[in-house]
Amino acid sequence: MLTLRVSPRPWAAAGTDASIPPSRYDCYCGVCLNLDVDAAMSVYGGREDLYHEADGWWSCWTTLTEIQESCKNGCPSCCVLQEGMRNVLGSHVETSGPETRACINFKKGNVLKLFLGDGESGRVLEFFTPVERSCPWDTIGSTMTFPSDAGYAWEGGNVRNVPADSGSQQCFQMIRSRLEQCERHHELCQKAAHGHLTTRVISVGCKDDFSDIHLYESQAEQEQYIALSHCWGRPQHLVTKHDSLAERKKSIAWVEMPRTFQDAVRITRKLGQKYLWIDSLCIIQDDKNDWERESAKMASIYQDAYLVIAATSGIDGDAGCFGDRLQAHVIPGTDETGKNFEILAREPRGHRIFGWNTALYMEFGGNDQRRHVADISWASHRHPLMTDRLRKRRGDAIFLFQRFSSNATGPLETLLTYWRYVVSEYSQRKLTYDNDVLPALSGLASRMVNEQTGRYLAGLWEHDLLRGMVWSAYGEEKELGSEYLAPSWSWASTRRSIDWALGASEIEFHLKILESDCTVPGLDRYGRIGSGYLRLTGCLIEGKIPGNIPTASDESCFIEWNGNKNPFRPDRIYKLQKGKSGCVYCLRLCTLLHEDSKFERTLVLRKLAHNDEVYERLGLMVNNHADRWDNCGDTKEITII
Repeated sequence: MLTLRVSPRPWAAAGTDASIPPSRYDCYCGVCLNLDVDAAMSVYGGREDLYHEADGWWSCWTTLTEIQESCKNGCPSCCVLQEGMRNVLGSHVETSGPETRACINFKKGNVLKLFLGDGESGRVLEFFTPVERSCPWDTIGSTMTFPSDAGYAWEGGNVRNVPADSGSQQCFQMIRSRLEQCERHHELCQKAAHGHLTTRVISVGCKDDFSDIHLYESQAEQEQYIALSHCWGRPQHLVTKHDSLAERKKSIAWVEMPRTFQDAVRITRKLGQKYLWIDSLCIIQDDKNDWERESAKMASIYQDAYLVIAATSGIDGDAGCFGDRLQAHVIPGTDETGKNFEILAREPRGHRIFGWNTALYMEFGGNDQRRHVADISWASHRHPLMTDRLRKRRGDAIFLFQRFSSNATGPLETLLTYWRYVVSEYSQRKLTYDNDVLPALSGLASRMVNEQTGRYLAGLWEHDLLRGMVWSAYGEEKELGSEYLAPSWSWASTRRSIDWALGASEIEFHLKILESDCTVPGLDRYGRIGSGYLRLTGCLIEGKIPGNIPTASDESCFIEWNGNKNPFRPDRIYKLQKGKSGCVYCLRLCTLLHEDSKFERTLVLRKLAHNDEVYERLGLMVNNHADRWDNCGDTKEITII
């Protein structure tokens, strides 16, 4: 137990004698500055490399060895740091070199952060005091903010030591408290509280042996329900099909339900709700019409739910909703007056899952309220475009849902930038079924479509088609089945990770779209695609892929054209391999203008019919030589499918 025989801050109060040299004080520590803002200011003044004047943060640079030696010499502040490092980081500290760099960041009232090491191997520790508890150090508090060069806080809110069991009574008390706040103060949440049941829900019953759970076909009654967002994974567990529908309406056996479903039932009961919606049970999986009809309503189903449970921890239904979590290490102590205190040390909790610390979050204001209870996740947005965001973090599938208000409004470019961000994030996740790639976003698309965006075309927008085609694929390439997913000009055709390199102040497009259309074979016009085409005019140059076609997506791929050789990103290697020759065509797409630089984006195409100007997309070429298009290339009218 740490015992402080002297105050950790032997400095004069601000405005009295704070300028007295530190040598006058026997217990001054030159390593950590006693974790004291007044001490730091007295010693270093306002040095810009140490003091973040905009928000009052100090950065104290030292080494692991200096902290350890200072602790041995009796500095209580360094002993707190040493105690946290030894108990939380353990072997990492033991294997770190003596000159390992350390940076102590502190500010009055805030959580203290200790950065140890550099780069990917570096670690971070947080030291905090629970809310409404006193601490001898006023720089080890409970407020969670941290400065950035962009001028906004990295994180926000009060830090808490979460319970080890995410299914504990304490966690449920917090959920109930947050829900009560929603119902009292959030207008959109109040509207959701008066929603109606969707086509089918699960009646969770009330018997202790769970024998009264069954599927209920509603009459659209005005009732609340909870929805589950989960990863199906492989193998699939419990689904409803035509031959099991009647049985499900009578009873759903508790022992047949996977752990995630069981936990969702428990959550629903504990929150005093009667109904639960789970896609695999509430949609008839072998009925095409029912699947299309219900999946098209998924945005409304999640939006109108009283609460959405995001089962974020597992790759399938066996993982459950609850889990054990690492606890903060408690550093107890007694100050110079004999009063007990507790400091907690832990590694940071990741909050990116809720959108914190992302450029998009800051672009949309960065001032919403977000709450989380470990592996049960719930969040609320106040931006006019978004009110709920729930994501699965791990596993082989993701559901990304953004609740829109009834009519998505705002500047067109803001809407489209947001859409591209969603697609980029979504494309990095694996789906159980590849042909769900567009249906999974149909609810979101149906909320976003308006006169500004134009028609929805296979994951892109009519009034953003040119910019929308400046995508490139990267990462792992999986084998696809024979089922048609989307036209080649759509990102949805690749089933790879997608990004848009549009960081330019101005874009000059060199194509003109004459006609565009997609056919939708089913009931959901934002869902699966039967076919699609673009008819356009632009400059076209013939080229070839020299040498052998790459066999892996991470191998370099080049094109020779107009006397030049440039690398390009293929959308899918298998498309290159199935061609009878290396003959390709380069279609000038746009020039990105950024300060004094120009960057060209060129579509790489292959001709599909000898006599017709019909092509498919193969990839995107990036270079900074706009002059290579000067006085060359015929303007042609072509069709891309």
